Amino acid sequence: ARRAVQDRLSRNAEERLARPAGTTRVAQMNVSGQSFDRRMDDFARAFAAIDPDVLLLDELSGDIEESALRDFFDLPPLKALGTWSFDLGASGGRQRAAVATRAGRVRAAEAVRDIRYAPGAIDDLKRSAPDSFRPALDREESGGLSAVAGWVSIGEREVLFAAVDLQSQGWIDSAFDRLRTLQAETLRDHILREVERHDEGSVPPVVIGGDLNMVGSRAPLHALTIGLPAAGEVLEALRTERLGERTLSTWSNPGAPFAPGRLDFILVSPSSIDAQNVFVFATSDHSAEVLQRLGLERDLSLQLSDHLIVVADLELR
Repeated sequence: ARRAVQDRLSRNAEERLARPAGTTRVAQMNVSGQSFDRRMDDFARAFAAIDPDVLLLDELSGDIEESALRDFFDLPPLKALGTWSFDLGASGGRQRAAVATRAGRVRAAEAVRDIRYAPGAIDDLKRSAPDSFRPALDREESGGLSAVAGWVSIGEREVLFAAVDLQSQGWIDSAFDRLRTLQAETLRDHILREVERHDEGSVPPVVIGGDLNMVGSRAPLHALTIGLPAAGEVLEALRTERLGERTLSTWSNPGAPFAPGRLDFILVSPSSIDAQNVFVFATSDHSAEVLQRLGLERDLSLQLSDHLIVVADLELR
């Protein structure tokens, strides 16, 4: 019975790799900074196998240069998909984020390129945070938020794509959780500022992808969904199911004292975007035949990052 279930999951996984006609494939991943720097070729192979139109990358090393990211998109597996354009966030300090596409060019979203906190926002946290957490708040204040957004033309419309990495660790109402909530609120405010400047004549679609580190309260997720992008609209957190497990987990680390969990999300404007096919990609979920066709190894996902790739095939209404 177990073998029959595994065979059925494997067949379903292979079917889901094929995108529905007329959709734009978006892939989001926390690339674990130093791992990305060391294994760009392997990351390129993994992304190329998924065949995305838009990539949302978070937790890039803070010292990464645009030239290094350009070299990454010039690697043969990705270059074979087309000519890539990207926007690398200017803020984030020790880590940064990027939006990339092979569907034309990324037009910079000026209000969401160098994201700084409102005056006094970090000071409020410092007054209630333990002394041990204050150096982290100092770094956050000087580096800004690890997030970026860019405009990508899909058909006749522009869509605002944002990539973000929120504070990890903590529990409900801990200093970590309060910082995570402040980060989400700050990104929301900058996105709203950018959307208000958009001159298309109607509210543009918004897609947010990233590691939200939802290990405490739901407040950060609420901040990024309620009221974006238009008054009264709630962004939808897509149901990202791992194909080989039928779970929603996007993170696991056998060496950590935590169970696998759902840390990575893709949020979309439900009034203007339909999600046709959504899944979490892990090489260990696929058969030997599929992996051979994709040119990937079974343990590649585990070697790249403790986060998996979240994929969504989106269709504009």
